[in-house]
Amino acid sequence: MAAPVTRPLQRHLLQAFAAVTIGISLLAALLALALAYQVEDDVIEASLHADADAAILAYHQTGQWPTLPEHLRIVGTGAAWPSDIARLAREEPERREFPGREGRYYHTRQLIGTHGARSDSAWLIAEVGDRLALRPMRRRLWWMIAAGLILTLGVSLLVARRLSRGISEPLGQLTRQVADWSPTQHVPALVGPWQHDEVRALAMRLDLSMQHIRDLLAREREFVSGASHELRTPISVVRSASDLLMRDPALPDSAVVHVQRVHTASLQLEETTAALLALAREEEAGGEAHAMRIVPLLEQIVVRESMARGDESSRLDVTIEISDDCMVTVRPAVLQIIGRNLLGNAMRHTMSGYVVVRRDADWLVVRNHGVVATWPDEGVTPYVVRADQEGVHFGLTLVHRLCARHEHPLIITRGPDWFEARVRLFHLG
Repeated sequence: MAAPVTRPLQRHLLQAFAAVTIGISLLAALLALALAYQVEDDVIEASLHADADAAILAYHQTGQWPTLPEHLRIVGTGAAWPSDIARLAREEPERREFPGREGRYYHTRQLIGTHGARSDSAWLIAEVGDRLALRPMRRRLWWMIAAGLILTLGVSLLVARRLSRGISEPLGQLTRQVADWSPTQHVPALVGPWQHDEVRALAMRLDLSMQHIRDLLAREREFVSGASHELRTPISVVRSASDLLMRDPALPDSAVVHVQRVHTASLQLEETTAALLALAREEEAGGEAHAMRIVPLLEQIVVRESMARGDESSRLDVTIEISDDCMVTVRPAVLQIIGRNLLGNAMRHTMSGYVVVRRDADWLVVRNHGVVATWPDEGVTPYVVRADQEGVHFGLTLVHRLCARHEHPLIITRGPDWFEARVRLFHLG
């Protein structure tokens, strides 16, 4: 079942357009306000500069300050500054603009005296609150900016939605069609109103790739079908022949051991072939999972491996530390392959001859004591491990793939004198 296709691309495009629109609009509004405030201050300063020059000229000509308009006043030595700004004027002697109360606003300019000094100086003070155009309407300006921002944002989102739909809808349709694909089922070619050359080229390439995958799978199925017959038939013949030889009373005792080893090897090869074919065909191996006792299976593996090793089995010491009534719910064939590979490999590659099989919560643990011969270093990716010329690591690679296929986690660890494999078997009881 295909997962529902969301529209993150269109959402990201809309978010990007909205962020850019808000950023540019706020920047433009702030720059416009700053420019307007600067122009207004420059006009007031120019007017104040002209008034100050006229007052200084009159003072030099008559020795007295001239009569000034109502919004202007000259504060000389000992004269009190307006109460609105007297404290700020004393605390910040370099300041030239002062906000007053009740909408008043003051600009100041020094006429005579020491620069910046409030005493022994004359100052021209202009109350320009009624001449300001921007400051009284600041609230309205912010509302206008907000309204313009919302309008610009709405237009930007409409444009972005139109553009993003033209981009995301073809990609979304292509994604939905690809999500329904299955390499094992025939699906129609990708079709759609591909308005963009890039999307059309992508759809054509995906069609070609999927067709190539189907061709490869078809050839693989044909090969596996033929290999199944070619492999199983001679293995069955070998196993049947060894069964007959083992039942022959005229067979010398010296040959019985060899026939038993051939019989055991044929059984192992038959199981391995079944597992390989199940993995290659991507089919469920081993039927349905059901509860079964695990100890008899482990004992059977030990006996079979001991028979295969012949006289060498005498130096093996395999300890199974699991209760006889321990049950595990798993597919029988899968459990046989996992157990035979892990336990069989531990018995074949041990240097000390001591192998322990135990249960740790939901994990089946197989530990090989002693220095392990020809095993990969810890940390090697399981799927990188390959069989050498003697077949070492082949079972490890197979069991890794089989455990991954049937969702049984497998952990391989090693120490200076031990090697341990842990496989989690669900519902281990």
